[in-house]
Amino acid sequence: MPRSGFPTQLQTMLERDTVTPVWLIEVTNRVGAVVRLSSSGEMVMTAGSPSEIYLGDPGFNMTSVTYSLDGFPATVDVTVPVDDQGPIFSEDVKRGVWRKATAVLYLADIDNPDYREIMATGFIGKVSFSDSISGTLEFATKGEQLGDIVLDKIQPKCNHVFGSAACGFDLSTRELSGTIATVTSNGKFTVAISNPTNIDFNFGGAIKFTSGANAGDSRKIRKWTSGSSLVELAEGFSLDVEIGDAFVMHGGCARTRLVCVQNGRKNSFSGYDHTPGELYGGLK
Repeated sequence: MPRSGFPTQLQTMLERDTVTPVWLIEVTNRVGAVVRLSSSGEMVMTAGSPSEIYLGDPGFNMTSVTYSLDGFPATVDVTVPVDDQGPIFSEDVKRGVWRKATAVLYLADIDNPDYREIMATGFIGKVSFSDSISGTLEFATKGEQLGDIVLDKIQPKCNHVFGSAACGFDLSTRELSGTIATVTSNGKFTVAISNPTNIDFNFGGAIKFTSGANAGDSRKIRKWTSGSSLVELAEGFSLDVEIGDAFVMHGGCARTRLVCVQNGRKNSFSGYDHTPGELYGGLK
């Protein structure tokens, strides 16, 4: 592939007289903690402000790379060490803090890491422990170009995430603050919230903590019972939910055309009134 076909930052790096390539990975967990590691075995630091430090010890391993025709990784498998020394602690992994963590993989010049290119992004996959405290996290990532493949879903409900840019609805109009009143489990608790009957938190509502061990983390609400202010989640929080923890909750959306019209988002509705089978007589 000619160098002119590479992205600008990567081409600039390759045009330098001497280039020592290094893989860098940035992993962010559900409560916002960021870990940066280098595959070189030595620390790599960017020159930006603030600078970013990628640790060579413990570092990480690239276990396999599958390339597409244009030279970018179509798939990349990465393993990151887990132990009681950190920066990714085994106890946190066992409690689910790193579940669904996001990862960004860069290719950079070790002598000038500000010249770098995003080669792949992905999420945490398999967790393997060799004993009670040591293990690895595996990230099955995909090449950036695979993200351009979009498959449209033919369904009567809107495909947009409620409150996203594509949806366009202002979630702050359905957002209320409160605190935890009682706790049954990390996925079931009652809340003290102002005017709870004014907003329906079912149909994709969510809760995000602003204090406590889970500050910055959020979950989808599976069921909201207004009379008792009981919140039940599809997936419980990783860390302990405590009485008094503060949060914000926003209401959900039934994602039908009628509801989109009522919300003033008529032109944002992305669902279909009929399936192809109904349109072409496939269903009797």
